[in-house]
Amino acid sequence: KPHLYPRWHDPIRIVYEALGSDVNTVIVNGKIVMKNREVLTLNEEAVLEDAQKCSLSTLKKANAMKYIKMPKDLFNSISYGNICKLDIDNDDINIKL
Repeated sequence: KPHLYPRWHDPIRIVYEALGSDVNTVIVNGKIVMKNREVLTLNEEAVLEDAQKCSLSTLKKANAMKYIKMPKDLFNSISYGNICKLDIDNDDINIKL
């Protein structure tokens, strides 16, 4: 891919310039853990759901929910009004599509 050229110092280029989209297959200790961009060793949806719960728990413990609230009219403009609605008034985040 163009952002990985010119080809010198490949280890540095991989660390600092490669993107997640450059990765197709990952092998760890001889075991394929991702093939064709599909994670094979865990339930990705469950991990993302758990991460969401943990982040909300951390925000609540830090009394920081107020800092992620968006202006009420952010998604009520002509271009976004019917796409989604965020409800975080009840110390939870609900996205309604």
